[in-house]
Amino acid sequence: MGLLHISTLILQLSGLWPIEDNKSKLKRTFYKIYSNFLLVWLMVYDVFLSLGFIRLIVKTESFERLNRSLFVFLTTIIIIPNMIIFKQKKVGNLCQDIMIYEKAHVLNTKNPELSAVFQAILKQSNFFTIFTLSTCFVGTSTFIGMSLLVLYNTGPSFWKSDAPFMYELYIPFDKQKYSWFIIIVQILTAYSASLVYVTIQTTFYVLFMYGTLRFQILQLKIDKLSIYGGENSFEKLRSLILEHQDIINFIDTLNEKISYAVMSAFMVNSIKLGSGVFSLIV
Repeated sequence: MGLLHISTLILQLSGLWPIEDNKSKLKRTFYKIYSNFLLVWLMVYDVFLSLGFIRLIVKTESFERLNRSLFVFLTTIIIIPNMIIFKQKKVGNLCQDIMIYEKAHVLNTKNPELSAVFQAILKQSNFFTIFTLSTCFVGTSTFIGMSLLVLYNTGPSFWKSDAPFMYELYIPFDKQKYSWFIIIVQILTAYSASLVYVTIQTTFYVLFMYGTLRFQILQLKIDKLSIYGGENSFEKLRSLILEHQDIINFIDTLNEKISYAVMSAFMVNSIKLGSGVFSLIV
């Protein structure tokens, strides 16, 4: 099991895995359609979320309702540029390179020290990924369950009121007539958006953990060189310098590929934090 064992599956489900990885032309075509459809769907959904937020402003709704709508809008809008960055910068291909390195140098190693280092990094990585996935799934499911409970307790009259089902989405048609369509769309979109968001965050973490793994492996090799030395010390030292340069190149590549995604996440989270603090003050 490699660092990206879990991430590979959720990257594929999120439409962020390299399309060319599918050997079958038919599979590549279907996956490309699925990947692009998911991105366009979330973009369209975000447009209706923004229209719903504007509608609340025009109607001068309560600050609490406006703040809740803004919070959801900012959470979803961060997903779209990150998905585009993942596709354009080919982050999935970087993940494939990591898997190739693991297979060649780590997974089948008989070095107990290297294996111990890898298992420690793997344990941290898996814990973070599984914990983040679980909490997000439980949180999303709980919110959906509470929304369905409110809908059940209120009955058909719910659709005649101005109260939103789950999110403040602008709906330009008869809500009661198309209630089942609204319910299904909201639930599927909530799970899809949550999955993509978690996939992006956990992939960032795993990529950074891979960098940590490479540095720790390099440190093990340097320690052995200083202890044992030997006739081929110069060649070994040269090999370590090249490996160190390779790690630096990976870090530079990683920074170039995800810097904008990290920056956008930081900016949006800062706005969300400011909005939350302001709501407490008010």
